[in-house]
Amino acid sequence: MKKMNLWLLSSLFVGALALTACSDNDDNGGGGGTVTPTNPVNPATMKMAALTGFVFDKDGNALSGVQVSTGAESTTTDSNGGFAFKSVGTRAAGGAKRTVVTFKKNGYVSITRAANFAEADIWEVVMAETGITHSFESFSDHFLEDNVSDMSVGFQANGFVDSEGNPFSGTVNADILYLSPDDENFGAMMPGGDLAAVRGDGTEAQLVSYGMTLVNLKDNWEEPLNIGTPATVKFPVPEKFKGAEPAEIPLWGFNEETGLWEEEGTAYYNEAEGVYEGTVPHFSWVNLDYPEVRTTLKVIVKDEAGNLIPYIKVDIDGQKSAFTNSKGEATTYVPKNTAFYITIHAEDYSNYPNEVKVEVGADELGENGGTKTITLPTVAHISGTVTNQGSGNNVATIWIECNGKSTKKAHSDLDGKFFILAPADYKGKAVLKVRAANGQVKSVDIELDGKDHAYEISFKSDVNAGAVITFLDETYTLEFAPVEVEGEGGVVIVDGDFSGTTGWGGEQHMEQGGFVYADFSFSGYKEGQTKYSDVQFNIRREGGETEMVGMWGQAGEATITPQKDNYYRVQISGQGQFEGRWDMDPEQREGSMAHGSMDIIMPLFAKGHKLQNVKDGHTVIPSFAPIIPDKTVDYALQVTEAPMLGKGGYLIYRDTELGVDVFDALVEEAKKALGEPENFYRYNDQYNHMGQAAFQSGEKYLYITWNGGTTQFADFMNDPIGIWSLRSYGGGNIVILAYDGYKFTESQRVKGEKFWAARKK
Repeated sequence: MKKMNLWLLSSLFVGALALTACSDNDDNGGGGGTVTPTNPVNPATMKMAALTGFVFDKDGNALSGVQVSTGAESTTTDSNGGFAFKSVGTRAAGGAKRTVVTFKKNGYVSITRAANFAEADIWEVVMAETGITHSFESFSDHFLEDNVSDMSVGFQANGFVDSEGNPFSGTVNADILYLSPDDENFGAMMPGGDLAAVRGDGTEAQLVSYGMTLVNLKDNWEEPLNIGTPATVKFPVPEKFKGAEPAEIPLWGFNEETGLWEEEGTAYYNEAEGVYEGTVPHFSWVNLDYPEVRTTLKVIVKDEAGNLIPYIKVDIDGQKSAFTNSKGEATTYVPKNTAFYITIHAEDYSNYPNEVKVEVGADELGENGGTKTITLPTVAHISGTVTNQGSGNNVATIWIECNGKSTKKAHSDLDGKFFILAPADYKGKAVLKVRAANGQVKSVDIELDGKDHAYEISFKSDVNAGAVITFLDETYTLEFAPVEVEGEGGVVIVDGDFSGTTGWGGEQHMEQGGFVYADFSFSGYKEGQTKYSDVQFNIRREGGETEMVGMWGQAGEATITPQKDNYYRVQISGQGQFEGRWDMDPEQREGSMAHGSMDIIMPLFAKGHKLQNVKDGHTVIPSFAPIIPDKTVDYALQVTEAPMLGKGGYLIYRDTELGVDVFDALVEEAKKALGEPENFYRYNDQYNHMGQAAFQSGEKYLYITWNGGTTQFADFMNDPIGIWSLRSYGGGNIVILAYDGYKFTESQRVKGEKFWAARKK
């Protein structure tokens, strides 16, 4: 019987014990709202999404904008780093159904996590920033060493190949990342996540990890390289395993498709250097792990009052973790014949001042596994229901802020029910926070008194997911701010033309000096039809501290799904022209194609109809607006529904004989109804023949333009109508635009100025 000491370092215990009532607060907004008391939630009745979780960096900061993909489903993490899937794709592997999920974000090492499928599973993932780049020439031997650990890789001269397998000669750029089992983030950072493996003879194994490394090789043009001749790897011995070093340990490669580690070689203990040394035939992830027979462990977590504790993180000796389900149970594979600890850390249980850990002996689990029960001190439960009154779903992130600190965050279920634990050592005023997927936060004041409480909370969220651009095997994720009609964002439907824009963007993007934007348009829209082709779309991010990245496509595919309250879910994907990446060689950038997709929920900005040869302009625009007497209107747009514009539209006169005298007469007539114009100019000399007058009185808005005999006009009846043309159309010799119910104010103008200023940075 083999026995290993898989004990956590005592320093990890000390670090957790030092925590106070709440962990560091990442959103220290105050309260101010109210809540309605309601009946406590029984966690066993909650309908959690198929998979929920959070993504963090190594310092524990939430990572937003991470692209999370499983099967055909894809989403991006919100500002809490949270993600949720109503359903997940599974793959048959190792005799079981596996949930395999990929996490990608620029500047971070992409990671694929996997586990045997479980209903309503919860994951925590930590992503590492890309490593330090080492550059060397391919024609000489090179020894690459991780700057933090004693992990090293030795490459042979002329031992590199390109992606087609052809010999490569030139500069090699290498990134190396080493994950040590001594690191408290090890279980959340490693690929796979559950240490499931397949041996060379096809049998299943449960691994005990001695460390993993990732080596990425690229040329100067960012094209991937690999090795054509074996490379030597040297792994340090983790502190927790020193003194009990096996003579040899297998090496493993990670299968991204199945989420399983596969045996690929052997490393031998070099006693003189104190490292394990072996060779590998290729590079991505390489794992030094000892294989054991797998068995099943069920952990039941309850408190001293007998309550089963749901959704709490259970640490299996720092190697892996699992969350209890709604019944307070966590089931996972563990290595047989191996002694280890089950630990619930203080930060995972209300920051209770004492960690709870239970030892499992090396001979305690038989062929059929076993069960361990962990009893925790009793703390108060805060539960209830959140109801989204907007177009989005009820899934939200819930946490408590108190005393300048914040508890651990949790997701509500599909019906908005939530269950969290109150801080263990704090009583007094606190703030219950609810954050919707679009980043909107609802804050309500509560009182913590050591007793269970339940609340009913309402909020309004119209969820915006985001966009993804893939170019040269790089993936860029864009997180859209909430789309608001006040920011000239939303959907415009004019006859069969369907278009939309994300508008000015939210305060968050402006403050960061960045600009995230998308627009699209297509023809042939019909109510009841959801699938469309030949969609023109534009996705871009620019400004701030990030490079400009964007693309535009001419033949995308779209799915349009109407939502309640005049919202539309717009899903678009397709190939297009890549824009940005100015660090690239212009010849390489020119004509480069990218694949883009976006999934966003947008409000209706306006609906309307195009008209021709209108005899009476006041059938289109309000009566307070002047029209040209006894003059047929060549073209008109009648707006029938628009939350911010009201009722109205515009008239287009294309008669080139309409001169400045007509413009002047219209302006004088408008002054009688609305007073002096807010903006006015008029040029009528040998160089310029144009004029403009804008009036606003309450919710009455009027805009008159004169284009001085222009004869070149757009094809009004066939061209799509965009949001901005609804407020300042200039497609005629004389254009009269008027609305009754116009709600754009000075605040919208200021917001627009901030938006464009942010774009220029």
